[in-house]
Amino acid sequence: MTLTEHRLTQKLRKLEENLRSRRKIEKGTRILMTMQGLSEDAAFHLMQQRAMELRQSVATVAVFIPNAHSLFAEPKPTPDSVSPPKIKAATD
Repeated sequence: MTLTEHRLTQKLRKLEENLRSRRKIEKGTRILMTMQGLSEDAAFHLMQQRAMELRQSVATVAVFIPNAHSLFAEPKPTPDSVSPPKIKAATD
């Protein structure tokens, strides 16, 4: 591998890593917007604040948001947990 190929490969890896991080941040932002009723800017700012407090990257903090969200989300009903609607008898 030539030096130019090596540099291009490194650059490609870095771009792919940046894209993965951006996707994580966008997903975390959307979840915060939904859960907290925040604007996109406010949700991102909240992640930035937490990242600074934890001395982590915003992408690292963003990874925790979907996991935490799933812990607190309403459970989806399963076919076993859904009971049929009750029918009232007509009384005339």
